Amino acid sequence: MGNKPKLPRATYCEDDIKLNDPDKNDFSNLLSLDDLAFSTAYTLIYNPTDSIQKDSLRFKIAHLTTDLIKQQWPDLPKIENHNLLSKTYNQVMFATSPLKFYNKRKVSSDLMVESQFQNLFIEIIFFSKNQSNNTSVNIFVFDTKNNLRYLDQMNYSCDVRDFASLEKVLSYGLQKLRTKF
Repeated sequence: MGNKPKLPRATYCEDDIKLNDPDKNDFSNLLSLDDLAFSTAYTLIYNPTDSIQKDSLRFKIAHLTTDLIKQQWPDLPKIENHNLLSKTYNQVMFATSPLKFYNKRKVSSDLMVESQFQNLFIEIIFFSKNQSNNTSVNIFVFDTKNNLRYLDQMNYSCDVRDFASLEKVLSYGLQKLRTKF
């Protein structure tokens, strides 16, 4: 059994993030931030690499994102009893793609969380090829009836393991959501 490929060495953007925040596919039908709670951040890594390395990074980013939200939005409840981090890459990808690319507004059961709160869910996608990095951050809000209420999509040209850059982009996206209301 051969060795599985590893992710390339992490690269860091310093302060040169180059955020791209197009509004063309964004969606907002959210009336307020009342009854909003955070579930998790799910990271998809589109590089051929060891699944243990991917899972380790996915859980680390979920933890970092949770800590960031606690710092910036201390009153926001956390939805604890969900299984979103145990979903496969395909389940998350096929559940979010229709929302992002085909203007679907009904949420797949793979993303639904049993809760009395609206669900703030963050999807982070990373791809690296030929020393070029692309990280996308998608911020979703789903209501309790499986409807998409908010979607903000942005991307930047940094390695997802550059946690300082990731934190800046997440902070920007969360602030954007909060200032709309």
